[in-house]
Amino acid sequence: MRVTTCAALCLLSAPGGAAETETISLNYDVVSGCPSRAQFVGEILARTDHAAIADQTQARRLQVNVTREADAFVGVLRISDDKHPPAERSIEGESCQSVVLALAIAAALAIDPDADTRPEATALGAPSTPAPAPNATPRKQAKSATQPSTGTDIPTNARPTNVPRAAKDGAVRVSAGAGLVATWGPAPEVLVTPAPFVGFTWPSDSSLELAIRLQPSFAQTGTLGPAFDAADFRLASLRTEICPASLALASDLALLPCATSDVGVIFAKGRAIAEPASETKFWLALGARGRLVWSLNGWLFVDLAAGLAAAPLRYEYVFRNPKSRIYQPPLFSPNADFSVGGRF
Repeated sequence: MRVTTCAALCLLSAPGGAAETETISLNYDVVSGCPSRAQFVGEILARTDHAAIADQTQARRLQVNVTREADAFVGVLRISDDKHPPAERSIEGESCQSVVLALAIAAALAIDPDADTRPEATALGAPSTPAPAPNATPRKQAKSATQPSTGTDIPTNARPTNVPRAAKDGAVRVSAGAGLVATWGPAPEVLVTPAPFVGFTWPSDSSLELAIRLQPSFAQTGTLGPAFDAADFRLASLRTEICPASLALASDLALLPCATSDVGVIFAKGRAIAEPASETKFWLALGARGRLVWSLNGWLFVDLAAGLAAAPLRYEYVFRNPKSRIYQPPLFSPNADFSVGGRF
């Protein structure tokens, strides 16, 4: 079902419309799977010629937040400057695309009262039959009648809500949680251990999004994983994971390709022999992996990761008398983990 864009959805109390080009600063923070910041900006610029987006603190500021709550997306547009009280509008809908589109129309009207309010899919989706909004003033510099107009549907449940939403102050998003980590390679048996993590995400103007996760861990053979009869192995390490992009698979599902480095120490000690010796060696592994992230709502998420790492330092562990080799790490080894965390 298609409905026209309601004027009450878009009109937002803010300083008067600008006849000249106005510079606007934008803070755009949405959940995984939503349209990118560049798409949101493109939607505004397609509706008015009187807006320019730049990172200037003295400019009028737009804050856009979209969160996932139960079966709906909730979007908040907040407009503020140094001379007027802030104005805010909340939109709720089943589709993040429809919510972001409604917020873009509201932002365009706040900048330019003559902005084009037709739900055109210039940046946010596939074209369909346009649906003009009632009581909406056409854009002064409208498209030529010889050029076909495109549009997108807005669901009937894309509606305003008066529930207040907290906007983030900074661009960097922080996440934290804990997971169960499985590492092959440093020991003859898989090392399994619980491990906390902290992450940082830097949104960008494009679809790329830099994310870094730090995860310390301490694991020992025979604790959660299987034991090794000839020796005990312990690994204390810090895993650094760098993910340069987030690929949306669905509105609440994303795949992150990542590069990893494990730095730490490996401790080994013989067992079941007379006068067992022990060794402590530096451990380094470099690899690549994929992380599948499922967002349960606006802040809670679970993810599953798996990858392959290479160990440039491959120590040989032996019994001295009589001399016999008991283990040497392979060049390539797999790793995996399951995590639960929250975004703050």
